[in-house]
Amino acid sequence: MKPAVLIIAPDYPYPPIEGGLLRVYHLIAALGNDYAVDLLALSSPPPASPCGYPSIERWCRRIDVIPAIFPKKDVLSQFRRIMYCIRHRLSPRSDVYVNDTVMRQVANTIAGRSYDLTILEHSWIANYHPVVKNALSSVGIMVLDLHNIESDLKKDFAIHSDRFPRSWINRMFARFATQQEQRWLPEFDHLFTTSDHDKQRIDAILQGFGHPISSSSISVIPNCIDVDFYASIGQDTRQKKRLLFCGGLDFPPNRTAIELLVRRVFPQVRNDHHDCELWIVGKDDPHWTKPQTDGVTFAGSVADIRPYIEDATMVLAPILNGSGTRFKVLEAWAARRPLIATTKAVEGLNATPMTHFWLADTESDFVEGINQILRAPEQTRQMVDAGYQFVNAHYDARMIGKRFRETLAALSHEP
Repeated sequence: MKPAVLIIAPDYPYPPIEGGLLRVYHLIAALGNDYAVDLLALSSPPPASPCGYPSIERWCRRIDVIPAIFPKKDVLSQFRRIMYCIRHRLSPRSDVYVNDTVMRQVANTIAGRSYDLTILEHSWIANYHPVVKNALSSVGIMVLDLHNIESDLKKDFAIHSDRFPRSWINRMFARFATQQEQRWLPEFDHLFTTSDHDKQRIDAILQGFGHPISSSSISVIPNCIDVDFYASIGQDTRQKKRLLFCGGLDFPPNRTAIELLVRRVFPQVRNDHHDCELWIVGKDDPHWTKPQTDGVTFAGSVADIRPYIEDATMVLAPILNGSGTRFKVLEAWAARRPLIATTKAVEGLNATPMTHFWLADTESDFVEGINQILRAPEQTRQMVDAGYQFVNAHYDARMIGKRFRETLAALSHEP
């Protein structure tokens, strides 16, 4: 009989068109043949659209959906949300799930079930530990999968916030996130992080607050992609002058990157290359005023990113803040496109600058890199090949899936 596993995810992981969804999707796919997987999603699935990936139902024995209700974006609703977070000492996004209504529905849904393994996806729902613990078998284990370090993310938001009061609010939320981490992370049998960098950060956070846990209680399960998924992308980009940035506009680090590209980098590139285009692909945020200039196209959310990468000469990742590791970087390597990225964008991936990607930490670095690739794209072939070999060797879904299963097998035999 297959071991039974319950995965609780904040977002429905299909179609996997964003980073967090891709992570959950590939982890479920890795378990599907060896485990009886039950998925409980705290948001409704989006309308069906062709994306190229097999349906998540292929690997799940059962799927339950308990849609949390997200607050509206108007000023009054957001003010009420902030006050709720302050009153309950929660960082945003946790507040959507950590309320009596949703948690009660989750408890009722899994009542009477027994699982050998439960995995909670993201620290947003770490507070579900007491609810889910009741569904564990006598030898069951509970794992928290940390997509990023939420307290670090909120601290970065505060540093890069435009002005008071947003900077003050984000500093407060960073404190709340740290308190949530120190309260709940030691309760889990095991933690997953996306990189050694994040593993060290979690260890430091818990040590600093007197809650040390054994390093053997934290495993690195990197973000991964199916490299073969990008094999259909053509490689002839000699006649193209299109720059590509991928990322949802509702995520502050992506907005900071877009501001840098559109307002400061791209106009300089356009002066020398009048036919050059910048395409920005990712979920729209109607409450953010997008920067505009000639040659820039906002494509919005797309079900399949491959046609946009195929039309791109290069991929840009001017990420200045954030946490975790980034799928946009892995996709560029898998699709064999030159990648120009900041140190922060490739953090945790152990890639070598100017071997696997063009390092650009300043505005002028980006302009220089873009101009050089546009003028002589053939000169980047060695770097493109190195990036492709690197992602194949370290971040392909099949390899990471095997590592994931081996980690779980080892955990299940621990006393």
